[in-house]
Amino acid sequence: MKKRLLIFVTVLALLSSISICAFADEFGDNNELYIPDAAIDMDYASADDGMVFDYADILTDSEEADISLKLENIYDKYNFGAYVLIVDSIGANSTVAYADDFYDYSGLGYGPNHDGCILLIAVNSRDWYISTTGYGITALTDAGIQYIGKDMVRYLSDDNWSDGIMQYAIDVDDFVAQAKTGTPYDVDNLPAEKKTAGETVKGILIALVVSLIIAFVVISSIKKSYKPVRFNKNASNYLVPGSLQITGSYDNFLYSNVTQTKIESSSSSGGSSTHVGSSGTSHGGGGGKF
Repeated sequence: MKKRLLIFVTVLALLSSISICAFADEFGDNNELYIPDAAIDMDYASADDGMVFDYADILTDSEEADISLKLENIYDKYNFGAYVLIVDSIGANSTVAYADDFYDYSGLGYGPNHDGCILLIAVNSRDWYISTTGYGITALTDAGIQYIGKDMVRYLSDDNWSDGIMQYAIDVDDFVAQAKTGTPYDVDNLPAEKKTAGETVKGILIALVVSLIIAFVVISSIKKSYKPVRFNKNASNYLVPGSLQITGSYDNFLYSNVTQTKIESSSSSGGSSTHVGSSGTSHGGGGGKF
């Protein structure tokens, strides 16, 4: 009886050891188990629910329809899912975890790698965050995300929600198209910063005023230094007798020596930093305030 019990315990221990090793090989390297944090307690959506999740109800039906149409066009053109999540508050959660978990547990993105990105806007805390997944990590680098954020915050800071979110959609379209060429927008090749119509008009007016001031100063200075003269037919009156004596002149050109030194330009590192969400999926991302 004792012998049978000993055999049973040995077999049970062996099976347990095999299971633990298999789990370690699947979820971790060097037998280090990956234990994800618990998912955030919130209501998740479905990929069938569309591209815009306006739980704060800040967009009109027509605004949401226009933005959705733009995002759906991106999905069809590039096989890339771009989404928007708008909430009143994220509670005590971080924007990173909130955006990552909503994306992962809602099953968003295109294909097996869930290629895409999602813009989170927390209205009450004035936070924005863009989470990227799959090909989104390649297309939207850290520098690219900050560029897009700056581009849309011009509108969000004035509570111009629809224009800000549409600007996000326009920029994502541009960034994914550029990434498809093999050279994503990054630190050294970001597109030129755009300006709103108001900023453009303001810049023109300032330049015009400055130009007028400079022109007035220059003309006034010339006018003060101007002294009227009378015409004189005899040119000899302008010469001092004996003042010009040339005995000889010569030039000797020896050689020239030109030295060229290459100036190396320094640039910060680009690319995307990544982290792992509670679902075990890798994400890139970045955000800020508005």
